[in-house]
Amino acid sequence: MLLLFHQARASRHEYDPLIPAFNRLGFDTLAIDQRSGGDLFGGHNETVAKRGASTGYLDARPDLEATLAWARARQYATIVIVGSSYSSSLVLLLAAKHPEGVSAVASFSPGEYFADKHRVKRAAAKIRMPLYITTDPAEEVRVNEVLRDAHGANITRYRPSAGVHGASTLVCARDPQGCEANLRSFETFLRKIGGKPAQPHRGTQP
Repeated sequence: MLLLFHQARASRHEYDPLIPAFNRLGFDTLAIDQRSGGDLFGGHNETVAKRGASTGYLDARPDLEATLAWARARQYATIVIVGSSYSSSLVLLLAAKHPEGVSAVASFSPGEYFADKHRVKRAAAKIRMPLYITTDPAEEVRVNEVLRDAHGANITRYRPSAGVHGASTLVCARDPQGCEANLRSFETFLRKIGGKPAQPHRGTQP
């Protein structure tokens, strides 16, 4: 199961062009509308609409927690959490907090986006499950900072020759120069993790 979290001013529709590729690799997917977001990329963020306004980045953390709890309750053998921009920092916090509940984590364009400018790097240093981390070439310094104290063999750091901010680097309409190579790199990582179906379970989405 891939749990897909969007970037600032966006919605679950950030990942729409990528779902077929993830499904072909054997992964179920769940993308959500976090409370910090909007209508970027043509989608409509229903959570923000219901609340009346977007919140701060860190305020969206409960949305990620609830989504992980939903997937774990359905007994997925493999759960990969994927973040884009601010949520790529939130997934690092989530993975550090739930080492037993996350199989792997993918972080597209993380940074110290929160008030505590050491919070994300502390979390990254605690992660022991497979970690895929990347950003566009212009933002490499942010990844350097996030990984300052994280040096484990579990880390796959991909340095693209061309890219854009967040998970949009995988979408050719948003990153025509780098998307194909960048998606191949991420797919290689996902193949090593392997998608496995959930155990039968009745319930509703978070």
